[in-house]
This record gives sequence, C-alpha cells and structure tokens, in this order.
Amino acid sequence: MLLLIAFVLNGCRYIHKKDHYLDAKESKTLEIPAGLDKPLVSSELDIPRANSEGVNGNAKNPPPDMPIRTKQSRKGDARIENQNGYAVLSVKTETAYMWEALNELSIENWTITDTNKENCVVDLKYNDIDARERENESFFKRMFTRSALFSDYTGQYKLSCEEKGSLVAVKFTKGDGTKPNSFLADSIMNELFDKFQ
Repeated sequence: MLLLIAFVLNGCRYIHKKDHYLDAKESKTLEIPAGLDKPLVSSELDIPRANSEGVNGNAKNPPPDMPIRTKQSRKGDARIENQNGYAVLSVKTETAYMWEALNELSIENWTITDTNKENCVVDLKYNDIDARERENESFFKRMFTRSALFSDYTGQYKLSCEEKGSLVAVKFTKGDGTKPNSFLADSIMNELFDKFQ
C-alpha cells in the first residue's frame, strides 16, 4: 500500500501543465479621452525636487527656535509665561527679595557683568562653550559636520524686574532688548523659578 502511494505521488511531477500566459497576446494601448490625465504606469513615486539653496553648510538661517516653556508653582504664586516671545517670571514677593535672587544667580557659562539696583536690572554674559569647541575642531571634523547650522549664542543679556501690584515680574532679553533664544531663557528662568518654589 505504501509503495503504491509513493508511486502515485512520485508520478505527479510528470504531469505537464500548460503555461497559458506564454501564449497570451499583447492588448492594445490604453486610449485616454481628451481632458483626462494619463495614469501613472511606473512603479516609481512622484517626489517633487527639493530646493537645495542654503544646503551644504552654507545655511545662513538656523533652524526655528523652540517656544519658551511655561510653568506655574503648585500654590500659583510663581509662574513663567511667554509674553510675545519673551520669558517673564511673575512671583508674589517683594522687589528686595527678587533683587537678592537675581544677584545670587549662579549658572554654568553665565556671569553677572553689571547690576543697577535702582532700576532693578542685572546684566549677564553668556559664554557658549559648544561654539568655542566647534571653533577648535580639526579641519576634517569641521568638513564632515554641519557646524554652519549651529549658532554662537555668546553675548550680553539682561534681566529686568518691575512691580506689578502684589507681583514682581522679571523679563529676560538680549542686551539690546531683543528676544533671546528660548533654551537660554529656559535655563535662566528655571533657575530663578526654583528659588521661589
């Protein structure tokens, strides 16, 4: 019985099946009525060409800045707000305590360069260590990195405070009063915020 089954199964491979597709004839070309688009017959995707201006390390504009992070204390007496692109810390405290907190700021890469107690202004300088390291990289490393896309944020910055009712508001700006980079604003404002937690 087993021998018969083996013989039958082995014989199946000799059955010849006709390949009908080999005798198939080519159909006539598809005619597209006037006013209609011709369908894509290629397997390739239609990808628009990219504008390559400013690529290859010649980019003048850095990537867009992230928004300033906002937060509020549990009691609600301290909060960081984004007011028209400027980081503003509002705290329910007295100006004397805020002045003390501003002068005690100690953050890596930041130094206090000048203070004006009468106007409640503290001038700061930021030293961008990453930019200094990129400047000192070897020729080959600079050639194969996108250092042109990075900005050097070294410069003068300012913290100014003013009373607003029962609150004291501190605004962070560049030395000339323009908007600073958000990650610099976040580092300064979070340090101040923690002093009033």
